[in-house]
Amino acid sequence: MLQVDIRIKLKECLGGRIEVTTKDKGRITGVLEWLSPDQQMAEIRLNNGEIRTVCDTEIVGIRPILRV
Repeated sequence: MLQVDIRIKLKECLGGRIEVTTKDKGRITGVLEWLSPDQQMAEIRLNNGEIRTVCDTEIVGIRPILRV
């Protein structure tokens, strides 16, 4: 994904549950709670309450998690 595509996807998913795959092959799953005005940084709240901050350059993929 290009950085522009990642920023668009982050904006679309704001407030929802997502799974982010990072360049170091890590996966972050939680609620996308905050997005910087330039959409380059995001804060994801994990299930344990911890907040992880990620930069768009670290992100390889974003997948929304739908609840059924």
